[in-house]
Amino acid sequence: MNFRLVIVFVIWLGAIPVASAQQTDSSVSPATPSKQPPFVPAADGGLGSTMTLEQQKAPMKQREEKATKLRITMPAGEPVPALKYQFWPARSALKPGSAQQHFFRALTLLPSQTPVYHKQLEALSSPDGDDPDMATVRSFIDTQTAVLNELHTMALSEVVDMDHHIRDLSGIELYSFLLPDVQQARTLARLLRLRALEQLDRRDFEGAVSTISDGYRLSSLIATGETLIEQLVAIAIASIMEDTVDRAIQTPGCPNLYWALASLPRPISKIRDSVQFEMHFLTRLFPLLADAEHANYPEEVWRKRWVDSLEPLGKLTGDSSNKVSLALAMATVGFVEPARQRLLGSGFSAEKLENMPPTQIVIIDTARELRRLSDESVKAYLLPIEMRKPLMVARDRRFQQWVQEERWSSGGAMVASVFFPAISQVHEAEVRKLMTQQRLMTVEALRMHAATHEGKLPESLDQLDPVPAMPDPYTGKPFGYRVESIDGRAIVILTADVPASAEMLREYRIQIDR
Repeated sequence: MNFRLVIVFVIWLGAIPVASAQQTDSSVSPATPSKQPPFVPAADGGLGSTMTLEQQKAPMKQREEKATKLRITMPAGEPVPALKYQFWPARSALKPGSAQQHFFRALTLLPSQTPVYHKQLEALSSPDGDDPDMATVRSFIDTQTAVLNELHTMALSEVVDMDHHIRDLSGIELYSFLLPDVQQARTLARLLRLRALEQLDRRDFEGAVSTISDGYRLSSLIATGETLIEQLVAIAIASIMEDTVDRAIQTPGCPNLYWALASLPRPISKIRDSVQFEMHFLTRLFPLLADAEHANYPEEVWRKRWVDSLEPLGKLTGDSSNKVSLALAMATVGFVEPARQRLLGSGFSAEKLENMPPTQIVIIDTARELRRLSDESVKAYLLPIEMRKPLMVARDRRFQQWVQEERWSSGGAMVASVFFPAISQVHEAEVRKLMTQQRLMTVEALRMHAATHEGKLPESLDQLDPVPAMPDPYTGKPFGYRVESIDGRAIVILTADVPASAEMLREYRIQIDR
């Protein structure tokens, strides 16, 4: 699979269809536009396309089973020395060299074009399937030594940079740019997970920690990219590692991983930077938006330049130039006077508007409205993650009301009705990933408490000793905590204040045996 960058842009009355940012071949097929961003399932149920999140394709029954699963583990005290296990290498452990070089060497060594390889890897590493046969896993891992060695060298490289310099592109170059390496990074992550599971089966905990660390470093390398695609894939890779940590904790004899998890940067992705980058890229997609207030053309030139700028998008989505022209004509007729009034209300010169071609007025108004909405969307990301939600809820409420009122009189509202809503979903992906990490740390705090208190559990999380619980990043407050007796067993239930879309993650059940 290849990714296409930034094709989630619907123009004027929904006449141009949205093409998904991820396709099963090198072509881009049209999709039906809607008020919400399109959702494109990934082969592994991961995250993906630009400005959208991909739905997980696991059946609901599987999700519910995973959500209510009972994990069984043992008390585990603090390692000696305390930082013996770390998922993030110390600076002193890093070696000169570029992580990107070894990442691409790993991809070169990966038999990525072999369908049999992908089928086998997916079957062995699927988190929703039955546990794989470890003899088969070992045989498979033995064939991947060169790839895994490159990933380990990558993880210990000093220079971590995956810059595609997408900011230097514009127009059709920008929205047709391919990111196949980003997609293949998830294959590498599944391979690392498989190796860690094999190491856990042999109770090689130091090896498993090292492999999981390689996965987190892979995630951080992808996160150095500019786009939301790269941030979402980075989150997906980190989530694969968190699932592997979950499995490790349930493995008899697993050391306490509280400080190993604490060593990770929070957040590991750079969502804020990518949101800012992508929310202000429309002037690079359509340079005419940036020039509209300063250029001086007659109406027929404005119309032609705007149609010319839209035509490549129409071709890319399988649309015809005639349809693009029709969409433009329809939009211009209905949008000119409302656009004029908004510009006057914002202090734009009435004298300039009096002599301005109609299409230029619409384009200037569209550019200003999109910039206003971009800033409105980005500003919440300037706050700590647990403080964003109220601003985002208020922004979404205002946004929906504005779209309903202005959709048929504002080019900005027409574009934003499809382009902007995914920003809140990107936030959810980031918070969900951080919630999983911090809940695992809380589990490890409970295991450490039980190890130092004769197997007993605290009555509340604020009584944890010797290390504290981490907060639920959705609220900034402690996770919900209760202990239930089921068939004479003490079952710990940790709850998070997740939205309805993440209901399967609300509860985490664990039995800590003596």
